[in-house]
Amino acid sequence: YRLDPTIISTDIEAVQLGKDLGAERALELLAADGVVPAAWRTMGASRTDYAMADWLHHHGHPVVHIDVRPEDGVPLKPYPVLTPAHMGLPGAIHEEAGTIFLRSWAATARPQAPSHIA
Repeated sequence: YRLDPTIISTDIEAVQLGKDLGAERALELLAADGVVPAAWRTMGASRTDYAMADWLHHHGHPVVHIDVRPEDGVPLKPYPVLTPAHMGLPGAIHEEAGTIFLRSWAATARPQAPSHIA
């Protein structure tokens, strides 16, 4: 087992059942439906959440991790890591920061209506 204390909880995780396994299983489920993502975004509020991005990067998938915990230091990683401060929101954390990131992605993914349609 691995203990991961955060400011709001202590995660107790079985080493064999980590978030890296979750990333692997997600990829398998998508592949079974013929879906091959062009890029990945992982998000979390604890150090163990990086395991998702670590696994994806190690297996050749483009990934960006979003760290939504307070600015207590971001580990050096071989892939980009974003924080609320990158969006000009240094006080946003956890659910608030996650919501902001998800809304910005949804806005870029949503088809824009022609300007003549209100």
